[in-house]
Amino acid sequence: MMKWPGMVAACGIVPACQSNRMNFSKWKDMDPHLLVGLVNTELRNHSESLEDLIKTHDLPEDDLKGKLAEAGYGYRPEQNQFR
Repeated sequence: MMKWPGMVAACGIVPACQSNRMNFSKWKDMDPHLLVGLVNTELRNHSESLEDLIKTHDLPEDDLKGKLAEAGYGYRPEQNQFR
């Protein structure tokens, strides 16, 4: 197997990507159609619910829901995703 400089042996990824968690620090500036993909990925991979995601990333729930709602997305708890 070829190894790249700086590769993390334990998980096979470069150090800049060590965390499996999404970075939501710039979510307010993101296009909502890209944001919904990031949010849904985080919900699928790391959060049991929207409430869990909100608490983990210290996000304002109403603002996040509002931004996604403006683009036509609503949270569906039974699927744990925005659609």
